[in-house]
Amino acid sequence: MKELKLYIGQNLDDAYRLMKDYSRRTGEVCFVNFNDQILYSYDSWNTIYMKFTHRNRRAFEKMMRDSKRKTKKTLRRYLASLPKWRRELKSKARGVIDDKYLDKWDECVNIRTKDLYRGFELKCVLELIQELNRDIPKNERFENCKTIMFRQDHTGGSAYMTLSCLRAFHDLGEEAALYLR
Repeated sequence: MKELKLYIGQNLDDAYRLMKDYSRRTGEVCFVNFNDQILYSYDSWNTIYMKFTHRNRRAFEKMMRDSKRKTKKTLRRYLASLPKWRRELKSKARGVIDDKYLDKWDECVNIRTKDLYRGFELKCVLELIQELNRDIPKNERFENCKTIMFRQDHTGGSAYMTLSCLRAFHDLGEEAALYLR
């Protein structure tokens, strides 16, 4: 039985076609190793899909269509709420962020609310700046910020964005960001 090789970027459909073409041309049974699963040329589409998705092909494709539909609906809803969300973030910043940073903040809000994190890091940085603005010793504020950052449950990317915003929008931002790393 001959093992056929797949190349980087080839998907399940490519593997299936490759095996079927080879078997049709040679009359031999063959197999491929696809993501640590052995697929045989005599396997049906449903057998192959069951190995990977635990669903037959039709059920898997329906699940994918439903998932795409749900994602598009969620995105439409978010985009519809975006103007309100931006106004809210800009409004919350007044009285929290020093006036000298507000123009830059407003510009940042317009950009960051359409990215991967949808402004999550902006909401988080406002909370940190509120803590940095308190009238208590600096080291105590930094410790409180550390607690806040931990509670906010960041990924690596969102933590990086939050600390970048902290640097940009508070006089103690650079020092606080170094402490929080």
